[in-house]
Amino acid sequence: MIHMSLQYFQKLFFAFIFIWALAACSGGGSGDKTSKEDVPVIQDFTISTIIDGNGTIEPETITLQKGSRATFNISVEPGHIISDISGCDGDLEELKYEIESIFENCTISVEIKDTGDHSPPIAKIIFPWNKSKTANNWVFTSGVVTDKHEVTSIVVNGVEADLKKYTSENSSDEILNSYKWSAWVQVSKEADTEITVSSLDSLGNFDQYADKSQITFDDSQIPNYFVINSEGNELAYIVREYGYDKFNLVIYNISSRERKVIPLEIQEEFDAFFYNPNSGNLNAVSIIENDDSHQYIATIYSIDMGSGNIDVVKNYLLGYDTDNWYLNYNGRNNFTYSSSEDSIYFAYQAIPNDLNSREEIEHKLVKLAPNSSAIEVVVNNALIDGLNIAPVSIRYTPHGLLILNNYYFRNNRDLSMGLLSFDGDSYLKYFNLEEDGFLSFTYAEENNLVYYLVDKYLKAISLVDGHEVLSIDLQAVNEKFLVHSLWGLQFNARNNSLVGRAFDTIKEIDIDSGLMSTLITNGLGSGPPLGFVSEIDLDVESNTLFGTDSGNPARLYKVNLNTSDREVLAELYPDEDDYGYLKIEDVVFDRESNFIYLIFNDKILKKHIEDEEFKILTDNSIATGPLIYELKSAALDKDGNRLFAVNYPDAIIAIDLNSGTRSLISKSEVKGEGEGFEAILGIDIDKSKNTAYVSDDTLGVVFEVNIDSGDRKILSEKCNSIYGDDYLNPYEGLDQVIFNEFDASIYVVARRLLKLDPITSECSASQISSVFDIGFTSENQLIGSSKYKIIQHSFDLTEDSDEVTISK
Repeated sequence: MIHMSLQYFQKLFFAFIFIWALAACSGGGSGDKTSKEDVPVIQDFTISTIIDGNGTIEPETITLQKGSRATFNISVEPGHIISDISGCDGDLEELKYEIESIFENCTISVEIKDTGDHSPPIAKIIFPWNKSKTANNWVFTSGVVTDKHEVTSIVVNGVEADLKKYTSENSSDEILNSYKWSAWVQVSKEADTEITVSSLDSLGNFDQYADKSQITFDDSQIPNYFVINSEGNELAYIVREYGYDKFNLVIYNISSRERKVIPLEIQEEFDAFFYNPNSGNLNAVSIIENDDSHQYIATIYSIDMGSGNIDVVKNYLLGYDTDNWYLNYNGRNNFTYSSSEDSIYFAYQAIPNDLNSREEIEHKLVKLAPNSSAIEVVVNNALIDGLNIAPVSIRYTPHGLLILNNYYFRNNRDLSMGLLSFDGDSYLKYFNLEEDGFLSFTYAEENNLVYYLVDKYLKAISLVDGHEVLSIDLQAVNEKFLVHSLWGLQFNARNNSLVGRAFDTIKEIDIDSGLMSTLITNGLGSGPPLGFVSEIDLDVESNTLFGTDSGNPARLYKVNLNTSDREVLAELYPDEDDYGYLKIEDVVFDRESNFIYLIFNDKILKKHIEDEEFKILTDNSIATGPLIYELKSAALDKDGNRLFAVNYPDAIIAIDLNSGTRSLISKSEVKGEGEGFEAILGIDIDKSKNTAYVSDDTLGVVFEVNIDSGDRKILSEKCNSIYGDDYLNPYEGLDQVIFNEFDASIYVVARRLLKLDPITSECSASQISSVFDIGFTSENQLIGSSKYKIIQHSFDLTEDSDEVTISK
């Protein structure tokens, strides 16, 4: 071991320090410079591009530091594709060429190829119908789009649509990509809204106007009931706002045709309201079931026609326990107002909940006077001059109460119009309504006349002596069917006219000439207004709809769906043995022969579209076959030259289109195996499967029936909505059945419109509750009848469900 002294280590340490300091001071420069080996070298590399074909690349050249990332954007002309790209170790993502890290000078080479396809995607608007109407601020738009390549975008009025690819059949050998698209679009309240669809595919082929449609906003409503302010020449009515539990007071100026809409703070409609000339306000009344006292209460309100403010004037206790009694009255007709007394008269029936006999029903007419909280009874089961008084419609006059009396019990009946004294002690009968076919009436205090419609005449009688002073044949100067549809007459002293409702329009009748003119309409298309259209059939080749309404007379309409225009093809009147309300149960159009078939009064009627009148094809007195009980609906079997018809309640029969001969197809316990029918109503056929589908409302099911054997099978017993409610139950109103060839599905009209898959038996309930019958166009558009209008419905099983008006 070698031992070294402390002094040795100290000398060694200081020597080391000296050498280090000497080295730090050397090098020929200042002390803040480092050696070349310690300085990093910065290298720049250049990327250049070459493009062959119709397109561009940006940037064309770029210089970056080593290791940098670079992105190049490529654009190609429509119909062209990038056939090849290479260089700089990059990756192509759609139209972006990405280089993760540059390490040398390099070149990107791009080859662009013309595919020969310069056609943009073909887009079609399926919903809404062109030139339709909506009462909503937004409309659900949907359609289809096809292209040889991928469709990348559908834009509707600036809104990017949802795209869903689906499989579709194509008659050609081309392989097409098919999509369904949908979008919600805002509707202008100020002008017609043009719906414009633009389409784009993966080749950049773009069509800014792939399809167009037009829709009009119209939230005006035709009131069931209105009052007239003759001094101001105004109509006033209350309507529920579309889609909301909100109500508006509408003031319509007859002279200017302008309307003023005033929001009302109410939860439910009033039972009746009247114009009060003393205050310039409306007086309204509601009959309310009080939950606390369990009593019926009549509440009188005052409505300010300028602001819409509502004040409670008075409450009247009617004296009936809601747990034991039910009050029955005919809406506004059972109320009348006296401006001189500022009182409201109310006629009603009080019916015990445990009714055993009609003799227990109480017929009352009471006065709600302003100076008393107690009601004043005018009539209480009165027997006047041998007549039982049961008013169903009342009007105040200074001479007494003008009433329609309708008492019927056993063989004791009175249906008449007359004048009831204010004390209820006398009744002056003017005429019996049974004899005259009464329609509507009103009283004009200004001239002391009662105007009424009877059959085709407008008549008037004087309350002074009861003599007739006016009789005008309205059918001689107006369209025939309009006269029979008038109701709710009121007198307008300012114009010396009568105002009433005809179908879904408000008409004014000039008393001197009898001529009718339209005051209010929210219609679409020209021609006569539609009645209560229930049954329809479509000619898909010409976009024509045939629809029927019922009444006296019953009518057959023809509607051009392209123009919304309407015409009446036929009116059907009762036979001598028939009476009252007439119903056309179904209409079937044969597109090849141009024949129309109707089920009417348990007959099958037949008419060529160019003929004037229908002829009877079959009934129990014409042709042979099973006895007809009650015909409900029909479906055409063109290949077999026959109609299939429901012979209610439990049979399907076939009718030969030439001879009218009837044959049995299926009947419970007679022909065919399987569970028997109970009460079948609707029918349609799938000829490709030799199958009929029928609805049974009593059983609440849809049957599949083999046309040859008559064998029956229940398809489904359950049909849920998106909210879980089942609409395939007994007595759910199962009616018309429609087989849709486009998707081989069965549609059933019930409380909701149902869609049933005949293969899987799966059934879904839509949110549609307003249609009576439906059909499908060549574009698979759902067209339906809905009261006074023809509509198109989007039929979406989700909440994205919408409807528009096509003709009205």
